[in-house]
Amino acid sequence: MDATAMTQGAAELFHILDEQAALFQEWLVLEKKKKEALWARDRAALEAAIQEQSGMLRTLDGLEGRRRRLAARLTGGPDEPTLKEVAEALPPPLRGECLLRGERLTARMAEVQQANELGLALLQQAAAHNQALLSALVGEETASGIYDPSGARPGSGTGGVPAQSYRIDRHV
Repeated sequence: MDATAMTQGAAELFHILDEQAALFQEWLVLEKKKKEALWARDRAALEAAIQEQSGMLRTLDGLEGRRRRLAARLTGGPDEPTLKEVAEALPPPLRGECLLRGERLTARMAEVQQANELGLALLQQAAAHNQALLSALVGEETASGIYDPSGARPGSGTGGVPAQSYRIDRHV
């Protein structure tokens, strides 16, 4: 590949990497909106954020396909070269720029991963809370360790100790 084609290919690659990083940044904003919607129990806002993220996933997938094809063309080597391999194939001024953009993208992706893990934990916590409420409404006993109004653990009797000894209101 001649120098002009290499420079044009690198510019296109940098544009793709910048678009991906911007989309991941936008993803983080949507994660915040999802969290706020969960706390507010705003189903419409939650669904809107999820729908927007679905569109972003399709866009990211398309960009990733373009990035892989372009990276393979720039290196003339493996079908899916790493950004480090692409950077090594570029002339020095472009090499540093490629590595810098790759680091930015990797940082955004790590932030998204962390936000996704937090979101998953919040969803699991909300689901457990909802399940406990539902179980209480239908009268199912749980092994939650919570005492009933008489001071006994549901389903466990009093464990050989009079229920009166567990009553909080007698000590307050």
